[in-house]
Amino acid sequence: MLGLIGAPALPLGFALLGGLWSGLNSGWGFTVRRSPDGLRLRHGLTETTSQTIPPGRVQGVTVAQPLFWRPFGWYRVKVSVAGYGGGSGGERSTALPVGRWEDVLRVLTVAAPDPGLDGDPRAEAGLTPAGLMHLGLHGSGTEGGFRHIPRRARWWFNLRSWHRTGCTTTRTLLVVRRGRWNRSFQTLQHERMQTASLNQGPVQRRLRIATVTVGMAGAAATVPDLDEAEALELFALESGHAARSRRLADRKVVYVRATTVG
Repeated sequence: MLGLIGAPALPLGFALLGGLWSGLNSGWGFTVRRSPDGLRLRHGLTETTSQTIPPGRVQGVTVAQPLFWRPFGWYRVKVSVAGYGGGSGGERSTALPVGRWEDVLRVLTVAAPDPGLDGDPRAEAGLTPAGLMHLGLHGSGTEGGFRHIPRRARWWFNLRSWHRTGCTTTRTLLVVRRGRWNRSFQTLQHERMQTASLNQGPVQRRLRIATVTVGMAGAAATVPDLDEAEALELFALESGHAARSRRLADRKVVYVRATTVG
């Protein structure tokens, strides 16, 4: 009888052990250091991986903590880098396959060196860059200036995670967080925004909520079901950044063409 009950759990157990081994194997001996070329990473137990991520091409950063990693205090960091795509892009974009929170902060100091809190009232109230990132992964509600899905919309779309799903902005970053069980947050740099869109379906219209989606080279983020007024404010902010980014890109193209012709 016990064998019949335990048999279905064996595949799940093997999958869990396999996931733990994979994370331990790939993240073993992780080191990160700055260099003139960018962020130099080295990690691995049975197979050592070394790579360099140029900071000037980092568009955004995603920090995640799957449910089964919580007891071990493990996290994963991925970066969205202009020019990475297809093939081995997924592996190359992994800045930290598995590590502790201290390792996450070390990567963020290079990949997102300017959190944009200088002069911010939240900083004057005691919010630090590390505190903002901690709220992005572990926080909920409006602490730290986060906006989340309004209570009136929770029954329709996000019953379990309505108070965690949301975003905040600083002078330099858009910070988007999501997930109650598998937590994650994403930072995207305002100056690299290329597109912004505002969407509202029929149910959202009745609930007075809307969804904002932003995009850049190699990265995108969606902030779902915000209050209408907050969604419009966020859309106006990011579309303004996107317009400025496009104008700067156009000027660079014109300059390069003029230099080539000359």
